[in-house]
Amino acid sequence: YGKGALVAEDCAESTYQAEDLKHSKRSSGEYIPSAKVGSRLPHMLVRPLSASSEGVFSTLDLVSGDKIEFVIIIAPLKESYKLAQAMLRIADEFELSSKVCVMWPQGSRDVEAKGSISELAPWTNYVDVEEIPRATVNSSWWEMYQVSNRSVILVRPDEHIAWRTEPDMVRDAYSDVRRVFSQILSLNRPQV
Repeated sequence: YGKGALVAEDCAESTYQAEDLKHSKRSSGEYIPSAKVGSRLPHMLVRPLSASSEGVFSTLDLVSGDKIEFVIIIAPLKESYKLAQAMLRIADEFELSSKVCVMWPQGSRDVEAKGSISELAPWTNYVDVEEIPRATVNSSWWEMYQVSNRSVILVRPDEHIAWRTEPDMVRDAYSDVRRVFSQILSLNRPQV
């Protein structure tokens, strides 16, 4: 989608924008996964890092089929956690269901993801997952889908990416996230 319930990317925002444009121009109709705003959330197998959870699931399963819920995907970086906190706070204010997915690099299975507990408190609606790259591709989720691992990605309940940014592009997390949700939900438009 090029417009609608999403926030178009600022040209200066994405270090991968040239790659996005190159990959989005396909004449054969072939699906080329990307984390570009308006695209469907790309698939990758992930494994939960919680000791009580086992198994493997798709990134597409992060989006609940049972309820309308926004998903915020971040890397385990301090500045990304701060933006995720602002998103959770605004989602709560707008009475929207949301959760955070913290995408840890492959090999994090033995690392305790306790950082998420302290960084996202008081919220508990998050999941720590470890990437499981395809055997034929030895790239991270971020690299495979042409996005920096410093990116924060907001996914709509229909599995499409509504917004993508990097923490250093956000001046005031609370105000910027409020603006994003207002635009996605069409709350700033005059009533007709």
